[in-house]
Amino acid sequence: MPGVNLPISHVGFYMLTLLLCAFLHEAGHAMAALRERVRLHGFGVFLFGFYPGAYVDLNTADLQSLKPLGQLRVYCAGVWHNVIIAVLSAAVFYAIPLLLSPGYHIGTGVGVTFLREVSTDLQHIIHSFALCYPKCTSNPIVHYDASSAHNYPIL
Repeated sequence: MPGVNLPISHVGFYMLTLLLCAFLHEAGHAMAALRERVRLHGFGVFLFGFYPGAYVDLNTADLQSLKPLGQLRVYCAGVWHNVIIAVLSAAVFYAIPLLLSPGYHIGTGVGVTFLREVSTDLQHIIHSFALCYPKCTSNPIVHYDASSAHNYPIL
């Protein structure tokens, strides 16, 4: 829930996503109804409190005159579109590393994994790290203690 276990700044993104998914869900009902030759009276979006939604207004007489399989197609089309949205979203989610791979590299460079709470002589540590960095990129180091670097030559 935004503001409780999610940042409040994400609310707009969630609302936009909900609106888009509701729109596509209802578009599924509308497309199935048109395929079954059911007249469409209207289509719209609404806000219920802060929750966005969408609706489709179908001709009830046309819908009830359909055979049970035709009615089932119209009723289940929204859920079918939800499944398609979920599959496409999962595909994009898992493809992101491949799509963005030209812009980043994994396992290169230097990363700081631990920093003592009590650091002494910060300027010295930064200077030592600056001297170490070029050597670290070509020859990986598992452990480097910058606080004792002034006593020993770097690599």
